[in-house]
Amino acid sequence: MPDRRWISGAWALAASLVITAVLRGTGQYFSGVAVATVYILLVVNCALLSDFRVAVLVAFAAATEFFAFPPISNSAQRHFANPVAAVAVFSISLLASALALLIRKRLVRGEAYSWWQEITERAAWGATIEDPATHLFRNVNAAFARMHGYTVDELIGQPCNTVLAPESRDNVALHESIIGKNCHHVYEAIHMRKDGSRFPVMTDITVYSDESSKVTFVAATYQDISDRRRMEESLRVELERNIEQRTHALHRTSRRLQRVQDEERRKYARALHDSTGQHLVGLKMNLEILRRPIPDQRRSHLIEDSVHIVDICIDEVRTLSYLLHPPLLDEMGLTSAIRWVVDGFSNRCGIEVKLELPAELNDLAAETELALFRVLQESLTNIDLHSGSRTAEVRLSRTDYNVVLEVRDYGRGISPMRLDRHLASVTPTTIGLPGIRERITELEGDMDVVSGPHGTTVKVQLPIRTPEHPDSASA
Repeated sequence: MPDRRWISGAWALAASLVITAVLRGTGQYFSGVAVATVYILLVVNCALLSDFRVAVLVAFAAATEFFAFPPISNSAQRHFANPVAAVAVFSISLLASALALLIRKRLVRGEAYSWWQEITERAAWGATIEDPATHLFRNVNAAFARMHGYTVDELIGQPCNTVLAPESRDNVALHESIIGKNCHHVYEAIHMRKDGSRFPVMTDITVYSDESSKVTFVAATYQDISDRRRMEESLRVELERNIEQRTHALHRTSRRLQRVQDEERRKYARALHDSTGQHLVGLKMNLEILRRPIPDQRRSHLIEDSVHIVDICIDEVRTLSYLLHPPLLDEMGLTSAIRWVVDGFSNRCGIEVKLELPAELNDLAAETELALFRVLQESLTNIDLHSGSRTAEVRLSRTDYNVVLEVRDYGRGISPMRLDRHLASVTPTTIGLPGIRERITELEGDMDVVSGPHGTTVKVQLPIRTPEHPDSASA
């Protein structure tokens, strides 16, 4: 597709031919001047509307046409030599075009500068022009003057360090370095208002040079960042306070967990000493008697008693092992362990439990399975001891990102005040729901307990973690 600039040039040539043809018919002397004027105007118009290269081509074509077909009669040619006229038309056309372009450029620059000056004067950020040799303000905008409590006239001609706080006067040396490197730089400094108050400012400084790389002026913009500094300080204080609170909470939790662990150890040690240990002592006494010659009837009785003691010890060891860590979780998985616990609870307590389990539940991290299992154990124990309900529901489900366990009964419930007090009663020996709630929180989960006249619901939601990635939730 032809360039529009060349198309406009072709139209200019065509128009010149028509106009000069009309003027030639007169055969008068003034027609030569008129045709030359038309050519010059056409060339200037091409320069302004198209391109200077198009204007040069049109000027050359006009000069050629003027030379080949003089627009005056033969009798008048003695007053108007063709070669001279052609050169004159060509030269005057180009000079007029160049002058027109220069004037237009100056006008555009002046208009743009006027717009830029208006934008700068209305801007909310401060702006200055600094002399690179004396570091005096050549010009400042109204925003910069207001920012520092001065008028524009008071600042123009003053050293740039007039607005700098004493602790930031070293920035003058920074200015020297920036000017020497002829570069752009952004930095923060403390400025001082006319009344002596200080405030932080973000400074953006740029060095401008001419064609010979000589620095002509230094321009800078300034933004008051007092609000940002106050917000940063507020956030820093808040962050430090939160960190301190979290640290204290972690220390308290660590100490409490240590005390709970010690209490659990004492409890199991007491159980081993008072029960299993005593049974083993009785077993040893029976064995000592069996080593001596005794009647067969008494020997048989001691053997039966020893077997009974061994059975009791086995049951107690199994119970302690189960309390320390349910082996079913490792052997059969979470769903099978839940089904086994629920069946045993129903048979032992006579409470009918409706159980809902997912058809498939991918392997979960061991800590997730153990937390859910402990919640189920504690919830079923509370139903048996406190609710008085004869029915219950256990529902285990999975979403894309979470596994949810819900245990519900239809007993007498507990008042919201007592419930809140119970959940908040974290003591060194807390092992029930408050302790479980802390374990759920440590696993980045949520635990809700809702109780009322129609029963209690314990709902636990944990992010899904797999054995391969126990420290991060998986989709």
